[in-house]
Amino acid sequence: MTDKQIDALIEIFQQRIQKVVDEYLTRMGQQIREIGEIIPSAQTRLVQLKKLGANIEYIQREIAYAADASIEDVARIFEAIAEDNARFAEAYFGPGVSTETLMQSVRAQFDVTAGEMANISRTTVESEAYRDVVDRGIQAAQAGVEGYKSAMRRALREASVDGLRVKYASGRTMRLDSAVRMNVLDGIRALNQANMDAIGNVFGADGVELSAHPMCADDHLPYQGRQFTNAEFAELQDTLPRPIGMWNCRHIAYPILLGVSRPAYSAQQLEEFKSNSTQKIEIDGVKKSRYGWTQVQRSVETAVRYQQDTITLARAAGDDALVRDAKRKIRELDSYYDRISEAAGTPKRRERMGTYYGKPKR
Repeated sequence: MTDKQIDALIEIFQQRIQKVVDEYLTRMGQQIREIGEIIPSAQTRLVQLKKLGANIEYIQREIAYAADASIEDVARIFEAIAEDNARFAEAYFGPGVSTETLMQSVRAQFDVTAGEMANISRTTVESEAYRDVVDRGIQAAQAGVEGYKSAMRRALREASVDGLRVKYASGRTMRLDSAVRMNVLDGIRALNQANMDAIGNVFGADGVELSAHPMCADDHLPYQGRQFTNAEFAELQDTLPRPIGMWNCRHIAYPILLGVSRPAYSAQQLEEFKSNSTQKIEIDGVKKSRYGWTQVQRSVETAVRYQQDTITLARAAGDDALVRDAKRKIRELDSYYDRISEAAGTPKRRERMGTYYGKPKR
């Protein structure tokens, strides 16, 4: 299964989740609009708070439905990855790795990933932001129409940036869309590595070779493409602040037989990867490495998604001025994105701006 195929499936998960997020933002916006059309008394305040609770319960149920459907797709991804890894093992080591050996890794990692997905569906929706917006709406409506408009615009901006968050037992919160993507990608990386480890054990691999790619993060750049003994790699993992294969790292440690397995990359290729990653490029008076500009791209993509959430929320609240302002910011971000991508020579990932949400709303 290719990275593009995996990305396509993850986008399906996030489309499901985004429908829930849109519903959450729409319900919030509609409730704010309703509050603005009345001057709440003590009785109407209670009605609005009861409505808030009903909305949160509805969203929790919708998250559970989306997560349950995605768990079935995760199983298909994992099975496809196991088949790919089995073909890899046969090509490089010959017959010997049983399907059952790899499926044990699949089942173990699937249990972990599916468990995390289920936790997302069961976790408490972080409703404090929603409750705060409703409370501020009630207070602002009592203060007067003009005070209401300005206060709600500030509140809606804040709520759209936070999005729909989930709260874990540890107290940590995360945007729902980010939590789903992180969970699935972390599971895929862990599965790939577990399968490689299983293959290495069968063939008595005494070392590993790290995969390599252009635009590598600085902390892993000195190590990608190199071969290590098992002991050396274990020591490296213990000393790196961000271990190989963790926290958004795309590297895989492939099992090798030292002195037998030829390096997958030449010294020249690794030097080209290094040059590609570290070349300093100046844009608008700011100098960053090419890899550094890819991180700016990611932040711009995230900012566009936040503005699209603002549009959804503002439309439901009837705030046309906020809709226009968000559209203007999207155009500005889009123009900046084009400029830095072309100047830095980095690929554009516009699907990260709009695929989960439909086309960017301009």
